[in-house]
This record gives sequence, C-alpha cells and structure tokens, in this order.
Amino acid sequence: MKIFKLILLFGLLVGLLNAQNFDSKSVIAKSTILSKKEKRESAEKIKEHQRAKKLASKGKIVKAENEEMEEKDGMMEAMMQEIELTKDPATGQVPLYKLVQARQDAENIYNTFQNQNGIAPVANIVWSERGPNKIGGRTRALLFDKKDVTNKTVWTSAVGGGLYNCTDIDAATPIWNKVNDFFGNINVCALIQHPTFPDTMYFGTGEGFFNADALRGAGIWRTSNNGVTWTQLPSLMTGTVPTAINRLVVTSQGKVYAATDMGVYSADLSNPGLSYFGNWHLVNLLPAPGGKYTSLIFSGNKLYANLSDPISGGDKVYVVDNTSSERDYNVSN
Repeated sequence: MKIFKLILLFGLLVGLLNAQNFDSKSVIAKSTILSKKEKRESAEKIKEHQRAKKLASKGKIVKAENEEMEEKDGMMEAMMQEIELTKDPATGQVPLYKLVQARQDAENIYNTFQNQNGIAPVANIVWSERGPNKIGGRTRALLFDKKDVTNKTVWTSAVGGGLYNCTDIDAATPIWNKVNDFFGNINVCALIQHPTFPDTMYFGTGEGFFNADALRGAGIWRTSNNGVTWTQLPSLMTGTVPTAINRLVVTSQGKVYAATDMGVYSADLSNPGLSYFGNWHLVNLLPAPGGKYTSLIFSGNKLYANLSDPISGGDKVYVVDNTSSERDYNVSN
C-alpha cells in the first residue's frame, strides 16, 4: 500500500515537472515569435523611413535642378535677345569684326556734322566730378547763387528727391548740405533765382521729359530768404497741379514763367517783397496751349519755349516777343 502511494506521488511529481517544462518552452517560443515579429516591423519601418528620406532627397534634387534650369533658361533668353538685336539679318551672325568699323563710322558722322555746322570742340576744357555723392536720382537743375560775390555757392537738386547747396564748389572735396529732410521726398527738376532780388528762388517739381521712369511732382516752391525756408505756391490752375514743372524763368520785373506738361503758365508778383503771388495764367499765345513744354529761355524781352509733344505737333521752338506776337522758328519736326 505504501509502495503504491509512493509510486502515485512520484507520478504526480513527474507530471508537474513536465507541465512546468512545457509552459517554459511555450513562453520561450512565444517570446521568440514576438521578437521576430517586432524585428520584422522594425526593419520595415526603417526601410520605409529610408525610402521616404530618399524620395525627399530626390525631390530636393529635382527642385534644385528645376531652379537651375529656370535660371539657365533666363540667361539663355537674355543671350538670345542680345543676339537678335545685334546680328546681321543677311547672315544671321553677330558681326563682331565690324565693331571697329562702326565706331569709325560714328566718329566720321559726328565730325561731318560739326564741320557742316561750324561747331568745334572747346580747347583746354577739363571736367572733374563735384558731387553730390550718394544722392538719389539724376540732376536736372544747377544754380550759382547770385548773392555770393565769390561765385562759390551752388544749389542743385535731385530728381529722385532733394534740394542741396554747397558753399565752396572749388574745394578739393565739396561739401553738400541737405536743405531739409522733407525735400528728400520731393522730385525737384527745375531751379531758378530772381535776377534782381537774389534772396528769392523757386524750384519746380516733377518730370515731363517722356522718360519711362519719370517722377510726378508737387507744384512750385518759393523762398524769399535765400533758401532758409520754403513754401509751396498756390495751384497753377484751379483745382489741379501739373504733374511736371520742367523749367522755370523769372524776369527782372518779377514775372514767373513755368514750362509744364500742361502748357506754359505765367504769374505776376505785386511787389519786390514777394508778399503776394498772383494768379497763374495759361500763355495762350503759344500753339498747343495745353501741350508738353520742356524748356524756357527769357532773353531780350522775348520768351522762347520748346514744345516737345508728339501729340500736339512734334518738337518745335516758339518765341513770344514783347509785342505779344508769335513766330515759329522751326517749322519742321
């Protein structure tokens, strides 16, 4: 009986050990399976990341190549345009070997023109740059101050903005003074001084010379204290101001003329103190009263005006004398 119990107990013990061994193997097997699955998933994620990275890199390369191609296309188009402008229509080639001959032809034409018109170069003239430097815009006005008996004070303006003066134009390095910061925003194109009362000066604003980058103006300004302070004059016409005051003229009697993109206007001053500026009047004696006039000269009691307006009659010079008669000095365009 005791032997039987021992055998039974031994059998139970062996079965228990076998069961534990099976569960251990099962756990190991499951662990191995999970480990392999995770490795596969991890490897796939790595491959997917690498593919995405490669595609992104390829996209950048493609973008860079496209940008480079676009840049090359722009350069190529510019080169082709240059070729089209300079090539010989007969051969389709750019005749670079004719450059020297073209320069010589240009010089011959220039010399012939000068000989025919009796124009000779002025001898012993040397030009030197006087500034102002680092100033925005081209210069269309230059004025030597009549109040300075040494003739060293000069006024100038920039179309891109600004009014400046220099008290010693003969200095090795001329110093230019900005009148004020506000005028840096105004496009000054014309500058004139009263011939009798030099404390009085005027400047006109805006361009009317048919250039594509012409800048609009803000009427005419005046000073009666030699440029210390400036005031804007009333509108040339009721309710409007010409966009361009191209040239100004002041007579010894104080009458002011303005060549504008809307005709030539005049105004009378009531007294030498310039306390009042009269009404502006359109000079109807000139042809095309509302045309574009780009230049004015007053000499010998005669007003010379340049009409430069293809719409109103081309490019001509007219004169109005003191008898209010009108003559056309250039009937051809």
